[in-house]
Amino acid sequence: MEEVKFLKGNKEIAPDFYELLIESTAQMLVVSGKEKDLKKAKQLAITNLENGSALQKFKDIILAQGGTNILDNPKKYLKNAKFSICIKADKKGYITELKALPIGQASVLLGAGRSKMEDKIIEGAGIWLDKKLGEQVKKDEVIAHLYAEDKKCLEEAKKLFLTAIKIGSKKPKLEPIIKEISEYETTEIMCHPAYLDEYLMSHTSMNTAWTAVRHTLLKLS
Repeated sequence: MEEVKFLKGNKEIAPDFYELLIESTAQMLVVSGKEKDLKKAKQLAITNLENGSALQKFKDIILAQGGTNILDNPKKYLKNAKFSICIKADKKGYITELKALPIGQASVLLGAGRSKMEDKIIEGAGIWLDKKLGEQVKKDEVIAHLYAEDKKCLEEAKKLFLTAIKIGSKKPKLEPIIKEISEYETTEIMCHPAYLDEYLMSHTSMNTAWTAVRHTLLKLS
């Protein structure tokens, strides 16, 4: 669902993810020689998202591989796993810590990732963060939703997820999402560790959004 929303130009679903997506796409356009100016490359990516070209190209890619067009009615095909649970704040304050490793491990337990090659990815399983690093929460306010096809895995993932989050009384100082851009023979974008949870955490569809949307944008150029 998330990559479909991104391809329809909805950046509000995760503005930080959108920022990283556009920057990464623009850098690749410049490195590949398809664009010389980084600013123009960013605008090209944004324009193709907003005018529907990216969505149409992704549809073409799916159909060319014999796939089903899920984009016109994504809710019919992209459904959440059978069981879900809400993680709620145990007190009011600010989210001062979201550890990427246990969140990623919890996602694997839910079925949204693999611990070994032969493990099966379960569509609709994973974690959706309703609150992110630095955001204010009230007591009992929902911080995250966990999804799985197995209740036991859901409970184990919940325990692991709770070790990843801390709530404090003071709002933490947030670093820029893009920590560094290193230019060698290729361009590497370094994300600040505090934000890595954004790319480990959510539904299987969000984990594929990075690749799906970026590759679609690159094929348009």
